[in-house]
Amino acid sequence: SLHDALPILFQATLEEFEASNEELIRSQEDLLRHEEELAETWAILRSAFEQTPIPLLLVGAKDFKIIISNPACRECLRIDPETSYIGQSLLSLKRTWQDLDADGKPMEPKDTPLVLALRGVATRNREGRIRFDDGTERWLLVNSAPVLGPDGANIAGFLAFVDITEQKNTLESLRRNESMFRLLAEKMNDIVWTTDLALRTTYISPSIEKILGFTPEERMVQEPGEQLTPSSLAYAAGLLKKELEREKESGVDPDRNIIMELEYYHKNGSTVWLESNLSWQRDDNGSIVGVHGVSRDISVRKKAEMELQQK
Repeated sequence: SLHDALPILFQATLEEFEASNEELIRSQEDLLRHEEELAETWAILRSAFEQTPIPLLLVGAKDFKIIISNPACRECLRIDPETSYIGQSLLSLKRTWQDLDADGKPMEPKDTPLVLALRGVATRNREGRIRFDDGTERWLLVNSAPVLGPDGANIAGFLAFVDITEQKNTLESLRRNESMFRLLAEKMNDIVWTTDLALRTTYISPSIEKILGFTPEERMVQEPGEQLTPSSLAYAAGLLKKELEREKESGVDPDRNIIMELEYYHKNGSTVWLESNLSWQRDDNGSIVGVHGVSRDISVRKKAEMELQQK
């Protein structure tokens, strides 16, 4: 009867309710555990962001709110370190700088790496500049990337950059020095050269063409026997061997210079006497690895000396 079935039905319903309640409790416990794990992971990531020396910035894609701005970022952009901009809109940030491209031209906001990342476009190793209100400029190497959610939608823009001003200044200084050196090498009358220990040319200044007729490119592929007369080559090789032996002696001056007079072949088939002031190229251990020389034409003097000897 229905009267007899009601207790059974009630018991079944109660058991089903208890089972559902236990499942709900487990789900809540799992959710709580996942939330704790997520909070711990977020705390670790935030700490890593805060402590890295690389300037980092994370901005939400929907509201442009700053999610993370680490101390290195605020320092590089000269933002007050005591002021927290977390949660504020990027649009409300008081900027004290202007974004410039590598040529020093102002960048449109839509073309900046962060805005590109917020639009889903990544930037890789892009050089640019920022100009502060006081007129000073810094070079930056910038990377940015969109941050995608589980559904593939863009939820944030990530920006990382490095101040490369010192490196750029060093490169520019090296370029100026190289340009000045090349100008001096091209204008000077003396020949500047280097060789290895087999007397093969490793560098020759452009002035060789004015004195010996060969271009630097031609000289670089010549063997020592194609450069020096046999007697001068034998003398140079013997002197090099003697100096390498002297290196074994104590008290030898490592910065010593040697003067040699050698007879070189001219491209037209004649010979030219050059006086060379030699010094040594050394490695980090102080061992001789090559020869550095500066040579000048002394043919007129040698001719006069030979004429005196014949009288």
